[in-house]
Amino acid sequence: RADAATTDPDSTDNNGSAAAARVSTIVTEVANLAVSKSGPPTVDAATNLTYTLVTSNAGPSDAANVVVRDLLPAGVTFVSASNGGSESGGVVTWPTVASIGNGANVSYTVTVTAPATGTLLNVARADGATVDPDSTNNNGSGVANRVTTTVNEIANLAVAKSGPATVDAAQNLTYTVVTTNNGPSAASNVDVRDFLPAGVTLVSASDGGLESGGVVTWPTTASLANGAKSLTHNLAQ
Repeated sequence: RADAATTDPDSTDNNGSAAAARVSTIVTEVANLAVSKSGPPTVDAATNLTYTLVTSNAGPSDAANVVVRDLLPAGVTFVSASNGGSESGGVVTWPTVASIGNGANVSYTVTVTAPATGTLLNVARADGATVDPDSTNNNGSGVANRVTTTVNEIANLAVAKSGPATVDAAQNLTYTVVTTNNGPSAASNVDVRDFLPAGVTLVSASDGGLESGGVVTWPTTASLANGAKSLTHNLAQ
């Protein structure tokens, strides 16, 4: 409004009551959401690992109707999620948060079982109804939104050997050696050896086995899959 000492014949156009003396401005709410994610750099094959997600609001307004999602790495098995998170199609989704205040945050965890091998890339994102001035820190494209975990391969090899309980002097006998991989990962570069008893003479060994210094060694097997097969070798002595 404007006022003066001189008489004003029409004060309605300067006392703030007229339309021309007023301006209405709508404030567009803005909330800068950010997602940070953490998890282990390595994990043993077929064991559990847990990711932690923190969704924060740097404001200046409150963030409305925020939905947080976690895109699980290929090959993992979902175990559980905190705060009512549920998994579908490899994506964990939490119930919508009605409002995250300026400067506030919400935290979640996800537990999965690692596969037998591989490098796991886990990506998280958060989306809200309030305008976000910088979506790169919450849409899954930022470094803080991602965790890479390397799976340590583990292969549990087992050897079983069988042979006769008795044998006549100077007669041949045959041993059978079975090597099995109980996983969970494939076993690479598997070497099988048989340490011969003192005094025996090797007659033959199957599958290309060769004897040197009383030890029979078979050619290296490049890969023995998890539970898929076993290596069987026979020795006649």
